[in-house]
Amino acid sequence: MGNIPVTIIIMGLLENLRQAWSGVTDLNLKLEKTETNPEKLNIVPRSEDVILLTFETKINDAHGMINFAIPYSALKPILEKL
Repeated sequence: MGNIPVTIIIMGLLENLRQAWSGVTDLNLKLEKTETNPEKLNIVPRSEDVILLTFETKINDAHGMINFAIPYSALKPILEKL
């Protein structure tokens, strides 16, 4: 990612998400930790329904994917606003 620390990119993404959702609901997003080994990720139980959003990204010469997994239980209270 060149000279840009990953945390700065993540904080920018979180702020953009806050702004994008501001017309629907207030989001309180924070970075708790980063993980480079996807096998260690345990985001939601396997039985939980999720909406998965995948974005192909390019930042300077770096290419990759950004995945957002949103549990249905988190969206259920605001479905009428969507």
